[in-house]
This record gives sequence, structure tokens and C-alpha cells, in this order.
Amino acid sequence: ASFQPNLNTETSIVFRVPDTAFGGQQNIIFTNSEGRTLSVPFKVIALPTIATISPIDFEQGTTVTITGNNLDDVSKVVIEGTTTEAAIVSKERKKLVITMPSTTVDRAKLRITNSSGERLSDIELTNMGRALKLFTEGFGPGVQDWSWSNEHVVSTDYAYMGTQSLRAMFGAGTYGAISLRYDNNLPFSSYTYLTFWAKGGTADMQMSIWPDMASGAPTRTVTIPANVWTYFKIPLSYIGAATSQRLNMQGMNPATNQTIYFDNILFVK
Repeated sequence: ASFQPNLNTETSIVFRVPDTAFGGQQNIIFTNSEGRTLSVPFKVIALPTIATISPIDFEQGTTVTITGNNLDDVSKVVIEGTTTEAAIVSKERKKLVITMPSTTVDRAKLRITNSSGERLSDIELTNMGRALKLFTEGFGPGVQDWSWSNEHVVSTDYAYMGTQSLRAMFGAGTYGAISLRYDNNLPFSSYTYLTFWAKGGTADMQMSIWPDMASGAPTRTVTIPANVWTYFKIPLSYIGAATSQRLNMQGMNPATNQTIYFDNILFVK
């Protein structure tokens, strides 16, 4: 345990418990400059910490990997707001693998318990079984590809989850778009978020998202970073009462050709 000697007094010492300490009842051993030691009982509280969760979109049976710390003695992982437990597949100090259960929640965090207590993840997961799937492993039920980008095909080159994504090439100096048409009017007001993953091209690209309307379509613009998978979670409230059968995701005049991969395009409650 590290400490700052300048803060020592005749009766006290201030030190920081390292994050490598295991939880539970232990002893602190103090050693002075003469080699004399003193052992003091001490309980370490080592709550689970969560750095990443992947994937954050799940269905029943999805294998999810959690990274962080103090995960080797996790005894329970529960979906927030329920008593439904995920099955623990394997656990290590800094990695926990679970299998997601069946649940009726739309979105939820994970409550993770170990010998020191429990912690709620900051990361929220999305239940794809309760979402409207515009594109996951191919186009969702009732969804048609009406895109006008230079290229728009279902691809196995890359995927955030599963084996397929939607590959689109946005030509330099053009305004091509991924356009997803739904058999009925898209239920913008019945859902809270549009979520999707996008793997960027060779340069950052601006993309506008809007319902296909004759005029006055509400628009939200995002930036897709180059070369990495990025998660987007866009409140659908910006669309308001607008109705449309189509959702357009339009490249905004990229300087060079950009090939973007899209995965798990969802409407989420």
C-alpha cells in the first residue's frame, strides 16, 4: 500500500488501499525502519468495478463479457429492477463472462454482487427482443432497403455482433443515404431511442438522420469516427409528431469515398 511519509504523525499514518487488494478480512502489517512489525486486523471492501460490457445489445442466450476488477468472486448478476439472474460462465479477477436470460425489460443495467457487496453498472444494456429491429442479421421484418448510397449491401466483412452488417459506400462530394422503409409508418413516438453501431471509414464523416418527408423533416447530425466501431443512442423525441415510412441516414458530402458498416439498427423503448 502506498503512502506519503510527510503525512505521518506520532499517532497516525494515511495510506491508500491498492486496487489489487482482495476483499475480505485480512491483516495490515506495519514495518518501521528498525524492522519491527505490527499486525492489525483489517477488512478490505473490494466491490466489483465495471469498465466495459460487450455486447451491450442482447437477447436470451447472448454471451456477454464484462471487464473491470474484483470480478473473480462474483456470486450473482441480476438485471436491474428484476430478480432475473444471468448465468455465470466464467470469472477471473478482471473479466466476467455471463449468459443473458429471458427478460421483459426494454433497457437495463446489471447489478453485480461479490463478497464485498454489490454495484450497479453505469452501462445500460438493450434487450433486442423488445426492440423494433430495422437491421440486425439482415433487414428486420417489414423493412426494405430503399437506399441511394453508392453501395448498400449486407456484408460479412465486419460485424459488431453476429456475422452480418450493412455496408454502405458514400461517394466523395455526394449526399447518398441508407434509407430503411418500413411496411407501416415508423412508430417514432412509441419508442425512446434510435440506437445503432457504425464502423467508420478512413476519415470522420458527418451523417444526418431524418424521416423521409416532403419538406421540413426534423434532422439530427452525428459524426462517425474513422476506423472504429462507435455506438449511437439518439433520442427520438427530436422527430416529434412527424410520421414517415422511411428513415434516412445520409452522408453529408464527404471529401473522399467512405465505406461505413452499420449494425444493430434498433428502435428502443
